[in-house]
Amino acid sequence: MSITIEKAREKIINNPNSLDSWNILIKDAQEKPMEDTRQFFEQLITQFPTSSKYWKIYIEEEIRHKNYDQVEKLFERCLNSILNIDLWKCFLNYLKENKRNHEDYNKIMIQAYDSAVKKIGLDVLSYSIWLDYANFLKNLDLNVTDQSDKLTLYESIRKIYRMALENPMANIDQVWKEYCAFENEENLIESLNKEFQYVKKVSKEYENVTRPLERNLPSLSLEYPLDEDEDIRQLHAWKRYILWEKQNPLKLTSHRDVIRRVIFAYEQAFLCMAYHCDLWHEAALFLKNQKEPLKRIDKLDDNEVIEITETAAASLYERAISTFMKTSCLTHLAYADFEESRSNIKKVYDVYEKCISEENLDQATLAWIHYIFFVRRNEDIHAARKLFKRARQDSRITYHLFIANALLEYFHSKDKTVGFNIFHLGTKKFSNEPGYMLAFIKYMSHLNEDNNARVLFERILTTEDIPAYKTNEIWSEFLKFECAVGDLASILKVDKKRLKVFESIQNNPLNEVTQSTLMIDRYRYMDLLPCNPIELKSMGYKNINGHLTSSIQTSTMANLSAIFSNNVSISQADMATAAVNEFKRSKLPTPDISQMMPFKPVRNILPGMMHSIAGGVFPFPPAVTELVKRLPPPSTYEGPFVIIDELIRKFQECDIPEEFQPYYIQINGEPIRDFEHLSTSTMLKRSYVNAGSDDEDTKKGKSMDIYKQRQYKKLIQK
Repeated sequence: MSITIEKAREKIINNPNSLDSWNILIKDAQEKPMEDTRQFFEQLITQFPTSSKYWKIYIEEEIRHKNYDQVEKLFERCLNSILNIDLWKCFLNYLKENKRNHEDYNKIMIQAYDSAVKKIGLDVLSYSIWLDYANFLKNLDLNVTDQSDKLTLYESIRKIYRMALENPMANIDQVWKEYCAFENEENLIESLNKEFQYVKKVSKEYENVTRPLERNLPSLSLEYPLDEDEDIRQLHAWKRYILWEKQNPLKLTSHRDVIRRVIFAYEQAFLCMAYHCDLWHEAALFLKNQKEPLKRIDKLDDNEVIEITETAAASLYERAISTFMKTSCLTHLAYADFEESRSNIKKVYDVYEKCISEENLDQATLAWIHYIFFVRRNEDIHAARKLFKRARQDSRITYHLFIANALLEYFHSKDKTVGFNIFHLGTKKFSNEPGYMLAFIKYMSHLNEDNNARVLFERILTTEDIPAYKTNEIWSEFLKFECAVGDLASILKVDKKRLKVFESIQNNPLNEVTQSTLMIDRYRYMDLLPCNPIELKSMGYKNINGHLTSSIQTSTMANLSAIFSNNVSISQADMATAAVNEFKRSKLPTPDISQMMPFKPVRNILPGMMHSIAGGVFPFPPAVTELVKRLPPPSTYEGPFVIIDELIRKFQECDIPEEFQPYYIQINGEPIRDFEHLSTSTMLKRSYVNAGSDDEDTKKGKSMDIYKQRQYKKLIQK
């Protein structure tokens, strides 16, 4: 076994997203008998079940080895779920080559073409299938003798052309050209020409919006290393294409056709981006929200509307959690809420049970919490308690489960004792978690149990369950509590204890906590700080935690409002998040943008363009650009060319004196300092030579003909 093959196998074990390793193994498998490599190809399509490229490679290998039974089984497994134009072309070519001698060959091909245009006829590259279908029917016309059958076939061909011309696609001009050659009614062609021109315009937009898409890229799991930048670019490209379809660029009058095109776009995206849960959720949400438009525009009854929207959305969710979204907590929760909104309670229980039974679920605690909330809504608090007891047996849970259930009991039953007991029960397992103990403290504080809260503070801060360097928030909460309910003596006592604890910490990760910085924490309230940002920075205060002073927040929000006011809707929460990020960025060192070279996108980079990279060039500064425009083009200069590196090297090797005495040419013992000392005859000779060199070749610096060369030599000799 080759070392390269062995390394490739080891690499895909650690990183199944390594496409280079898979390609090495595919090339190796193609050189072996099919019986030895079929297991590998099954592993390949199991890892990438939506990759048309790998399905096609597997099928072509079976065809090459003439395993036609296996080929047809593979087509049955993949054709209905993988809407890829290349895979369907492979299927049609297989039928043409291997079913030609079948007695029902024509019927088989017509059924295959009907399925192809139904499944993949909306694709931007589907023109070849439409044209092949029409040409296949035309060839049948040659063998039909009955006039009625001939007329029926003629109408079928016309229908295929008309259906093709209603869909935007690449090379739609070729479809129109063949249709015009086929159609014998000029009036019909003229009536369709206006519609065709509009579809042609939309076809150009369709090509532009789908051009960035990498359709043969397999869906890569987000759990393993991958090119995140490229993955995000592809995801945004797919979303732009889907948004374009949602805008109904064809101005379709049937809303059902609009839904069909949008869902086709989502299905195409699932082939390459199946591990992105937001695509699945957006597709299901889109279907769910189409009930009113279908009733208003298409005038459909309730049963048809539910079949198109809710039933299809439920099927989509079910497909998601059964395949790529098995471990996605978000998809399971969204599906459960969707079924609950349809009053399908039994299905909701099935979804939650399936969710929590998944071993690799990303957020098991969150699933249990929402499951308990659902049970409380649909049954009662007693059923929720039983489920909470069951959830505590799960080894994957975190302290959040106890907090959620304690607050649920408090707000539902109004019994603070039950909530306290749940918090107390959680301390047996999570007493070393600062987040849990802080939630326990806040719960006690809100109950107006001052003495119990103070005892809890003292117990947490005096035990060693939580390291001292993790108790900063607890100390701050203790100080806030004393400021609200205690006197000045108790406040100063807590403040002194806190400073003593932090001073005793060796290698303090809280960055030189001093009495001044702790005093700021004592007097602050939410995002109100007792000093301005400059003073905070001078004191080394680091515990701002993203809070903004009112002045900074106001100015930042004003700037962001101006940015986002251009017809873009944004929530206040998003504005606040953006403001915090803007404030953080303002404190980071930034480059001097004035020194950066501007980038100019260029589609076709010509030879000789300076500072050229893929996608464009870095142009000269404005002054140099103006100078270059004034210079003659490079084509007018034919040499000699100076090798710059050699010239610089010669300069470096030369010993250039510091003082330089100019050298003058001497004639008859006298130096010539200016050209005015030249004789009149010499100047006349130069004038004569220039006067005789006014043709184009001489002006461009090219050599004169032999006659002029002789005349020039005679003139020099005189």
